[in-house]
Amino acid sequence: MKPRYWLLLAVSAALSLQVAACSSEFSSCAASRTCAPSGGEAGDGGDSGLPSGAGTGGHSGASGKGGAPDQIEAGASGESGTSDQIDGGAAGEPDGSHAGRGGSAGSSGGAGGVGGNTAGCSPGTIQPCGECGTRTCSASGAFSECTPAEPSCADGTHSEVCSATASPVWVKTACSAGSACSGGACLKSDGQPCALSGDCLTGQCTLFYRDSDGDGFGTGSDNVKVCGQTPPAGYVTSNSDCCDTDVLAKPTQLDFFTLADKCGSFDYDCANGAELELPIASKCTGNAACVKGWTGDTAPACGTAATAIGFHANAGAVYPSTPANCH
Repeated sequence: MKPRYWLLLAVSAALSLQVAACSSEFSSCAASRTCAPSGGEAGDGGDSGLPSGAGTGGHSGASGKGGAPDQIEAGASGESGTSDQIDGGAAGEPDGSHAGRGGSAGSSGGAGGVGGNTAGCSPGTIQPCGECGTRTCSASGAFSECTPAEPSCADGTHSEVCSATASPVWVKTACSAGSACSGGACLKSDGQPCALSGDCLTGQCTLFYRDSDGDGFGTGSDNVKVCGQTPPAGYVTSNSDCCDTDVLAKPTQLDFFTLADKCGSFDYDCANGAELELPIASKCTGNAACVKGWTGDTAPACGTAATAIGFHANAGAVYPSTPANCH
């Protein structure tokens, strides 16, 4: 009996050590909830860890809302869903239990839609913008950039121009005396001094020349430009006068003179040189229109006297001291 007693006592001690080791291992697993004791069978009354012990997954975040029809900026992105993860299922009793799995985190919500300015815009629609501009709705339903309006006339004496500033405004300007508003600009009336045709209401800026002697011809040295086609008093359209201080000297003069003009020239017809009324005699031979000519081969100077002889019907006639008329 004695040997059997000691054998039972040794077995009992070994079992006690094994139980203590299992209890220690089980406590560690239960604390971390990552594992279950391996190899053991369910103990009396112990419940296995159930899959249903897993926590439910998180809900997805709501999608962002699209931009409103006239909204320029994009709608805000949806927020990430919050995790509804529940702690793992409770561990079963020491033998063979399974820890429950946690739920998944919720997914992020989608980005919000980009807002636009297309809605409510009918193609071809013209809408005012700024103080003096407009914008037009395109075929795609979007408004164009604001375009400043063209200059205009508030009335016949004031122009209105849209200022070239960040915030454009109408600038109203009074036209000066002798001008009027046309096409949004103050332009000069006929008879007003001008530099370019664009300065004039009629679109005509004409150069005129002073006619000092009143013979209808002026010179290029004294001129003026005015709007229109009517010359100012004392001015004409021609600048071909060769002596603007002598009314007898002009391009249309047909008469001959024995005295020089007021400019000291015998070029009364402004033909770039004086011309004798009579030719030399040798030029009259065979010329039925020549009835008188100067004797010799040299013509006298304009304004002097010399002898001339007759030809044809006046053949044989002698004209002493004939003045040498010129023009």
